[in-house]
Amino acid sequence: MDRRARLRCRPSFPAAADGSARGAPSLCSAPKFLLTVLNRQPYGRQTTIRVADLSHHAALCRNRCSRGGPSADDHNSRDAGSRNELRGSVACAVQGGGTVSGRVASAAHTGSASDRLQALGLALPELRENPYYVHHRSVDSSIYISGQLPYKEGRLLGHGTVGRDVELETARELARHAALNCLAAAVQAVGDLDRVRIVQMLVFVASTPDFGLQSQVANAASELLIEVLGENGRHARTAIGVAGLPLNSPVEIQMVCTAV
Repeated sequence: MDRRARLRCRPSFPAAADGSARGAPSLCSAPKFLLTVLNRQPYGRQTTIRVADLSHHAALCRNRCSRGGPSADDHNSRDAGSRNELRGSVACAVQGGGTVSGRVASAAHTGSASDRLQALGLALPELRENPYYVHHRSVDSSIYISGQLPYKEGRLLGHGTVGRDVELETARELARHAALNCLAAAVQAVGDLDRVRIVQMLVFVASTPDFGLQSQVANAASELLIEVLGENGRHARTAIGVAGLPLNSPVEIQMVCTAV
């Protein structure tokens, strides 16, 4: 059952002689119940709740309690109200869904992709040639980008296992660097950053078996792509936890692109 369905579920209680629900929990406990439900999320979900929204919810509950319980109008409008409140106050970073921060959304609508990249203080790196493989290969309209590690100026920026040697925020920054290297390979293939469209991204995270937050690591790379490419940066995605990666890197990213 999803979160909204849980919020809509309400147990029934036998009516007392005065018409009230005997044994029903106080409606003023609803904010606590809301927090309990939202905290019972699977790994990989990052949820934030505005305190002001909960305070408003508590005020509504107190008004209902003073009337002796929710009215018929309360019940009729509860579903729509809950959907609107959750849509406005809960920001989820979920694989394959969720919302993107306002900073990312606004950046995706200004200037060219190269301008947006420069505004972030970033530049596409020079990728060193490898005698054993190429950084990209085109087949028909698809461009396959080889797995990229978080290299910067020829130096691997991190080593170790996420959840043991590497903190989550460090892993997220490493994912951004790996994604930047993928963009550099894509530009090699199509010639211009504004012509790059990301089709799919695979994010490999060297992590402990109980880490479970690989999707949050991948979100950092997804945000960068959308910040720089706008709609062309939106993509299908898989985040995978693995036992180890080349050179003991915490993150490796592979992409499939196309030219526009």
